[in-house]
Amino acid sequence: MSDFKNGTYRLIYILSGGTYFPIGCLTSNSFSEQSEMIGTTTRANGGWKTSIPTNQSYRISFNGLVTISDKSGTIITYDDLKTFKRDKTLISWRSDNEVTGYSDFGTGYINSLSNNAEIDSFIDFTAEIVGYGEPTTSLG
Repeated sequence: MSDFKNGTYRLIYILSGGTYFPIGCLTSNSFSEQSEMIGTTTRANGGWKTSIPTNQSYRISFNGLVTISDKSGTIITYDDLKTFKRDKTLISWRSDNEVTGYSDFGTGYINSLSNNAEIDSFIDFTAEIVGYGEPTTSLG
């Protein structure tokens, strides 16, 4: 379906100064959730191993192009992400799906941030937010 071309309908925003701003020049992003599992078994299941979820976590990984620092304050730049990472700032994030109208919200920390500068090419970056607490979903 062409509506999802280039990920343009699923963007990540970070709260700064009371306003959610998009991460500038975002080229890809992914959201993953995990559960730690405890192995169980009962007589009722005939000895077949079962598992139940316990602690849950999530991660948001994303890539983008490094932009010149944005003095207008309309996007979150690589330099902003670097400051959040180095200052160990608990950030509030939002991920909007502009086709379905659903938004995910949460808080987390920038866990990793790296950039790659190739000769005669754009400087790109990779980052990851590790969730702090439970994410929520709403239909906007």
